[in-house]
Amino acid sequence: MKKLILLTLFTSLGVISACSSLPYQPSASLSQQQQELQAKQVIWQVTHIQGHALSADELAHQPSLSFDANSQQVKGSDGCNRFFGSYQLQGNHLHLSPLASTKMMCVGNMQISDQFHLALAKVTSFSVEKQILKLKDQSNHVIMELHSQNH
Repeated sequence: MKKLILLTLFTSLGVISACSSLPYQPSASLSQQQQELQAKQVIWQVTHIQGHALSADELAHQPSLSFDANSQQVKGSDGCNRFFGSYQLQGNHLHLSPLASTKMMCVGNMQISDQFHLALAKVTSFSVEKQILKLKDQSNHVIMELHSQNH
């Protein structure tokens, strides 16, 4: 009986030791989410900012984003002005550089544009599920939802 217990104990320790020496590999779903985020010809269109669903009028000037994996550049529109910058991914963490943009004055559309930029400044992570990109803040609260649009 003691031999069986010792044999089981050593076998368990060997398995644990072997598993702990394996290199870290991100989960397939995280890797898949990164690929979806950066997919070519995909534009992410904003549907919600800070829990607020964009109205039909607001959707007429819908903010959007796209990510280029090769150049690590993000670009898009805030519904009025075009913007661009760089980004970095590490796991599900997303860091956006300060963004440069055009400075046109758009009558009646500046509120969504301002909300969009304020929300983008808070982004620290993301998730993608069923073609919905969720941008999250440091507390892991969803601050923006975007749907994919293939072009």
